[in-house]
Amino acid sequence: MAKFINRFTGEPNVDRYARTEYSVGYLFEHRTTDALTFRQNARYYAVDLDDVSVFADTVGNNQITIGRSLFENFGELDGIAVDNQAQIEFETGPVAHTLLAGLDYQHLEATSVQNFGDAPPINIFNPVYGAPVPPADPFTNNDQKQDQIGLYVQDQIKLRDHWIFQLGGRYDWAEDEVQNLLDGSETQQDDNEFSGRAGVVYKTDFGLAPYYSYAESFLPVAGASQEGTPFQPETGKQHEVGVKYQPSGMNSFLTLALFDLTRENFTQTDPASFLQIQTGETSSRGIELEGVASLDFGLDLIATSTFLDVEVEESVDPDILGKRPPRRSQSNWPRFGRTMRFRCPA
Repeated sequence: MAKFINRFTGEPNVDRYARTEYSVGYLFEHRTTDALTFRQNARYYAVDLDDVSVFADTVGNNQITIGRSLFENFGELDGIAVDNQAQIEFETGPVAHTLLAGLDYQHLEATSVQNFGDAPPINIFNPVYGAPVPPADPFTNNDQKQDQIGLYVQDQIKLRDHWIFQLGGRYDWAEDEVQNLLDGSETQQDDNEFSGRAGVVYKTDFGLAPYYSYAESFLPVAGASQEGTPFQPETGKQHEVGVKYQPSGMNSFLTLALFDLTRENFTQTDPASFLQIQTGETSSRGIELEGVASLDFGLDLIATSTFLDVEVEESVDPDILGKRPPRRSQSNWPRFGRTMRFRCPA
């Protein structure tokens, strides 16, 4: 009979993982006239990371003793985001317009310290924990500042109560500054990018509304390479086709959507150095079914089901090509980006 052995190869009094996130903000809206509305949304957010891990990395010649290493990852991130926008509704003949224009600003400051060192070996069959773990040596110690300004405009066009078109564009200016505190070097990077979106919906008289959309995204990434160079902004493209059914006079509806997304320049962990690097590309394809029922006495029922196929198409680790992205391929920082997902108007 086969015998299975579970063994913890870390260090109980050393290993820890703590991550704290919090944010505060406000939403302001002022309707000047029936056609003109101003809005301002603001948020401050912060993240603290404390990650220490002892792990096995070698096996001794006697096949009993295993060598171990110590990895430490500490970081802090503080950011603020402000979005100002104006919306105006007007008509040009038989065409109704809802024009949205805005300017947003984001600023973040982040620190990242990563250390690596040796940890005492243990007997894999009779482990004894508690031996002193020597301090690890720093190999990354960066301070980063990032600023982003985005100018955007979008027009939703309704034609003859059946056709709805949505056209939008956005231009971003991003500036990154990374200071390497280990060697005193400083790197600056500027990125400018246009991203667009478009969609069309046809609303039938009996509540069925098929639609198609295309959207692009641009997102500066917090973090830097081992050389202290800021990461390139992450970009994405999405195609989506679907249909929404909402019976006349009812608040309940069903939506079926098929989507295909491509994500480029996302960060992932280099299996050889445990550092975040940026060579990844993934594709996400799937089907989503959503149903919402709003009952007369105030109760809303929501049900969703999604089939998702995510595949790594480019990676420094050949073992994950064609597979789902591993969890550690994601950056340790949260993503405060903009969603580009198109939604069929009600």
